[in-house]
Amino acid sequence: MKASLASRQTGTALTLQSLIDTRYDVLGLRSSRQVSGSDFPGQRTGIKRGQGIEFLDLRQYSQGDDVRHIDWNVTARSNEPYTRLYRQEKELTTTVLVDLRPVMFNGSKCLRAVSAGHLAAALLWQASSSGDRCSSIVIDVETIDISRPLTGTKGVLQALEVIASGFDRSTDAIDHPARRIKDAPQLSDAFTIVSTNKHHTGNTFILSGFDAGGDDKFDRALLSIAPRGRVTATLLLDAIEQQPLPGGSYRYRYGGTSNKAIIDSATRTALSLRLEQQNQQRQDRLTSAGIETLSIETSCSAVQFLSELQQRGWM
Repeated sequence: MKASLASRQTGTALTLQSLIDTRYDVLGLRSSRQVSGSDFPGQRTGIKRGQGIEFLDLRQYSQGDDVRHIDWNVTARSNEPYTRLYRQEKELTTTVLVDLRPVMFNGSKCLRAVSAGHLAAALLWQASSSGDRCSSIVIDVETIDISRPLTGTKGVLQALEVIASGFDRSTDAIDHPARRIKDAPQLSDAFTIVSTNKHHTGNTFILSGFDAGGDDKFDRALLSIAPRGRVTATLLLDAIEQQPLPGGSYRYRYGGTSNKAIIDSATRTALSLRLEQQNQQRQDRLTSAGIETLSIETSCSAVQFLSELQQRGWM
């Protein structure tokens, strides 16, 4: 029996094997974009005439037409050659942009980076089962890595390898601060790749906490990706970002020094208001850019996540 996504998220690790195992969490889920009643799950109906499988129309044979598509019955009745036209199948690309910068390595029950990776994997497996090409764009502590859009299991596995490698790079940098590079990539850099890369048109899902401190290009880059097909932002929030810690005394370490914080009722009220304002500001920035936004906690399971997207008609 494969472990559920929720149980795999209790740790702080994000391995390639755990990403691969996510496919078992989404088995049986059917994409709302699959063709109803089709014997070919996942194929999209295009508007162009081409070499598809769905019969569209007949027209007189023209030089250059594929002779294999001549309708011999109609040709015999009319004494003129006729060609069968088919509706061209439309192959979509699903791209997941996964934020694995060190700022995502926090959480009370599950690291936001771990949640982002597993939910991205669930999206990729579901998209692949619908016949989409799959790709990932991963921003980590030192680079932005991209997988080539491909169909089938090969496309998903390559995308998952990029996610797992990005997680490892950021983990290593957190464990060894001296190795961090000076000019780390920012979210706006990843947005620019989405808006300019012709291979990533289609459906784009961004999984991030959207922490953009110091990124002065963030809003401009965000606006540039809205016209690139359907873009959906998933704002990952930890439980303590929804509600502050209970009142009490807490010890913590910062800069090598041990400190103590006391949270009383007044402090808790102030923290609650600040968290609410901070989360609303993030969501407003995304909404103002014309991007569909879903706020979820890191404890959300793959089934809950995909079901919510399907209910909203976003996948």
